[in-house]
Amino acid sequence: MKTPERGGTGRGERALRASFARAFGGRAPAGIARAPGRINLIGEHTDYNGLPVLPFALPRAIRIAFAPRGDAAIVLRHGREGHPPREFTASPAIEPDPPGSWANYVKAAVEHFARLLLETPGASVRGFDAAVDGDIPQAGGLSSSSALVVAAALTFREVNALSMAPLEFAARCAAAERYVGTQGGGMDQAASILGAPGCALRIDFFPLAAAPVPFPEGYAVLACHSLVRAAKTEAARAEFNRRVGECRAAAALLGRAFDRPELPRLGDFAREFGTEACLRALGEAVPPDSKILARARHVFEEAERVVAAAGRVTVFQSRRWDGDFLTARRLVDEGALGTVLRMESRFERFRQEIRDAWRESGDPRDGGGQLADLGAHLIDQAIVLFGPPRTVYAEVDSRRPGAETDDDTFIALDHDGGIRSHLHMGVLAPMAGPRFRLTGLRGGVAIDGLDPQEAQLKAGLLPGSVGFGKREPGRILISGSEEREMPLLPGRYEDFYAGVASWLSGGGEAPVDPADSLRVMKVIETARASSKEREVMPFSE
Repeated sequence: MKTPERGGTGRGERALRASFARAFGGRAPAGIARAPGRINLIGEHTDYNGLPVLPFALPRAIRIAFAPRGDAAIVLRHGREGHPPREFTASPAIEPDPPGSWANYVKAAVEHFARLLLETPGASVRGFDAAVDGDIPQAGGLSSSSALVVAAALTFREVNALSMAPLEFAARCAAAERYVGTQGGGMDQAASILGAPGCALRIDFFPLAAAPVPFPEGYAVLACHSLVRAAKTEAARAEFNRRVGECRAAAALLGRAFDRPELPRLGDFAREFGTEACLRALGEAVPPDSKILARARHVFEEAERVVAAAGRVTVFQSRRWDGDFLTARRLVDEGALGTVLRMESRFERFRQEIRDAWRESGDPRDGGGQLADLGAHLIDQAIVLFGPPRTVYAEVDSRRPGAETDDDTFIALDHDGGIRSHLHMGVLAPMAGPRFRLTGLRGGVAIDGLDPQEAQLKAGLLPGSVGFGKREPGRILISGSEEREMPLLPGRYEDFYAGVASWLSGGGEAPVDPADSLRVMKVIETARASSKEREVMPFSE
């Protein structure tokens, strides 16, 4: 889990809570922040060049048990030998320890986010007591240092009630770690914060974006510890930064060659001119055995490997093939309702009891709650019909006693042209409204009930069978006529799989662009922020 958790389980967390109590006078911690390490599958030295990487987050993590203080002091205790106690004051300018001190990674996070917090007039910084431990092998190349930065940032964020979207948080953690002197690009922090179970993560940079890439069925990654320590000494840091400098020099040479000095990174030139043209230009500017040419070639080849490995990605947005949505989409595309003014879209049920299932789990790793579950479909459908929103307003609430996740959620999206989508999702609707209701200047349509395909598949009815995907008609009223029944298009889940087969054989595009799902995730993040602040939030991609 990449966010602060309360009431966590497991031997490691129980031991950490006990360690906190011993260090801080018997008190219990207020929470535990957990940040996993990472392994990078493909894409070495590409992140700071603005090109993609393909890492995945590990089960092993750095954990911090913490409790807020009444002052700005940061009091640190570590469970491993060789990590002496440290104390300092949180501020926007913190003096670093000598190189090699473990506390510098905590200082990196605290200084960066304290500076951000104090940009708000009247804000003050609150410190914390912290017991630190983890099970990531140190100096093993698994980003234990970056995980410590992320865990410290999570702790500071929780104690000081800072709110921000995960992508922004990951980018800020990357910027924070430069405090220790390493000029990295942000892969380690993004993998720790954005990683998903069972998936690698294709991460792009400047701007930061991430898309999960599921591991193939039946495959696993075996990580073997060579027992060679990759300590972050001054020499190792200097070697890393020298590579960064060589890549910047290559970008500067390309800027001269293409008369584009404003482009700062190799990735900018690769996207605009292509890697072959870039390597030819560099070959004309430097000797064949130049380190600068070798670095650029390596970076371009690594980026191509990432794209080849992660490029074949689509997303099963099954509700795009619901019959009610196919009907609504046809009506909108054909202009049957005139200029559309508003869409209401609902997934509503009535269930008073809380089930022991992932959808009801408060653990962020489970992706529970109505917004992350049903909301992903409703938001995707709205964007397919009307494009990305300009603004987002949301009410994300947990109504049932003991509920750990949202069970009663409403989202309002304002699209270009003044079209509004009102999306309802929840389990506390004894009298559900229509699944879809669209109103336009010429007429409107209402569709009740749910698409039958999921229930039919569970009952053993297969696509192609008589009646599969078919359901009762909807209701439509067009200007100058009476309300009448309107047959609905049948649902066609099978079309998604036919599209996948065609795409994989080179016959077309992916049925669902992963960028669409990334956009939906950003809307969900904006909705959570809107609900927390009770404000209409602008949406930007």
